[in-house]
Formats: sequence, C-alpha cells, structure tokens
Amino acid sequence: MLKSSGALTMSIRARVIVLLVAAVCGRGATVAAQQIDRGAVEWDFVVEDAEYLGNPARTYRAYSETEQLQLKVSVWNQSEEVITVEQAPLRTMLEVRVADANQETPVAIEWLEGVQLPGDAVPNIQIGPVYLKPHTGASWRVIVRLQNGERFLAGEYVITGWMHHLRRAVHTPDDSAWTGRMFDGPGKAKEGAGYLYMRLGQYREAIARFEEIMPRASGAGWNLVRMALARAYMAIRDEANALRVLRGSGLSEEAIASQLSELRRQTPR
Repeated sequence: MLKSSGALTMSIRARVIVLLVAAVCGRGATVAAQQIDRGAVEWDFVVEDAEYLGNPARTYRAYSETEQLQLKVSVWNQSEEVITVEQAPLRTMLEVRVADANQETPVAIEWLEGVQLPGDAVPNIQIGPVYLKPHTGASWRVIVRLQNGERFLAGEYVITGWMHHLRRAVHTPDDSAWTGRMFDGPGKAKEGAGYLYMRLGQYREAIARFEEIMPRASGAGWNLVRMALARAYMAIRDEANALRVLRGSGLSEEAIASQLSELRRQTPR
C-alpha cells in the first residue's frame, strides 16, 4: 500500500526528530559520563623519629645512632564514597629505599600490627578490611632496618617509597573494584625518587621518575622539579630536552636563557 506524499513527509520528519533526540541524548550521556569524578585515593608516609628537612628530596636527619626508623604510612580517601582497604595485600605493596650522601643502602621493612583510624589515639588491632568514610584516612606503622644488620648513624638520609598496585587493595563496600583516580605513587614519592637518583648520579633513572610526574605538574611549586629534571638532562648532555623542560615553567625566554646558561656552568665537562 502506497503512502500519500503528506504522510511520507510526516514519517520522514518523525524519523529525523527521533534521530536528533537520540543523538542529543547520547551526546548528553557522554558529557555526563566525562564529568563524573569519583575522587581519588592517595597514600604517603612520614618518618616519625627523624626530622624532615623540608626539601623536595625527602631528606631526613637522624640526630643519634639508631637500630631502626619508624614510618607512618597513610592511605587517604579523597572521594565522596566509602571505600575499603584490604590490609593483607596492602602490607605486600610497599617498597622503601634509603640513601645517604654516598650510596643507596638496602633495607628491610616490617609492618607493625594495628591500624590507626580517625579518632584513635594509638593504632588498634583490626581483623579484615578497613572502612574509610569520605575524606578520611588510616595509618599504619612500618619499621625500617638496614639489611646488613648495622645501625643507622646520625646524619642525613634520602628516604623514598613506592606503593605498588594500591588499587588492588581498594574496593567498594560491596567488594567491587573501586574505579576512581588512584595515586599509588604520589607525586611526592616519585619526586623524591628522582632526587634520590640524582644524588646517586643515576641521571637516566632520575629523568624517568621526574618525567612520570610532569604531566600533572602545574604552578610555580613545580619549578624546583623542572629545574632538577633540566639538570639531569644536562648531565647526560641532552640540552634540547633541558630547554624543553625549562620552557614548560612559563618563564620568559630571557629567564630561560639565563637558567640554561647557569646549568651549563654547573654541569661538569
């Protein structure tokens, strides 16, 4: 049966309207999905029995000889959702490295029993996963000893840490995978690793660590990291990349030329 031209026109218009609505709705859903940010989970550490010198290299000073150093390792829920942290896998994920002025020294770590939750004066034993409400954190204590059995002498140490695959220990309360942003090596940790390798003269390793955090480096606070990265490139005679890094700092060409000249002067020939 043939449709009249009017009916055919109305049918075509109806189909066009439906397609346009579907396209708009689909695009809206995509935009909405892109705007969803479930927040982030982060971790970091401090050395409780040594003074942090406040420099980007994560340098600490021990004022007396000691058998061990104690770290306070924290996981922070910077999201709007409750998360759980599985303690057993978490305790296998931490890597700690220590270097003095001359060399890196192998260390062994031991997680102490107990976890400190918001409101706790001291760590308490808790079996099973730790539940973290939005914008709260939990802390564990970790003992660091020299593998050779010797004592830490009084002095300065660069201490860096990596938390490998932290996402595997974080879930939602129904035990589903948590899909928010995860910083299993916070900028500070990888930044500190870069400085450690600089101190040891392992410039290519330092470059790899600094470059890893450069995509989220913004603002004047990151200029010290940029300068360290530029210095590492100069140390391996890669002035082109040093110049690229300096130009990312937002400085004027005159200031960049001055810094590059200073790096040339500081770099051993």
